[in-house]
Amino acid sequence: MKLRFTILFLISFTSLSFNSCKEDTTPPSPETPPDTKAGDPAKDSDFVGLTAEAGEALAKERGLANRVVSLDGEVRPVTMDYREDRINFTIEKGKIVKATRG
Repeated sequence: MKLRFTILFLISFTSLSFNSCKEDTTPPSPETPPDTKAGDPAKDSDFVGLTAEAGEALAKERGLANRVVSLDGEVRPVTMDYREDRINFTIEKGKIVKATRG
């Protein structure tokens, strides 16, 4: 009886293990809306020339997180994770001189 139970357990466990390794090949649903929170990277140049406060307000309006990565030549410590919904500002003399995604 014990041997039978052990064999059934191993067969079930092996089957479950192989099934969990299968790659999901299901195509995305056509009803899935595009990610609108990420904003349009082509319009990131709109931030250049704005003050930090105006850039922050525009980022918020577009649904983007934001952070200052460099202030007057001093690079700030930041995480290296890439986020499509975040805009990074390089600020010199109170104005945004560079805006990058990530």
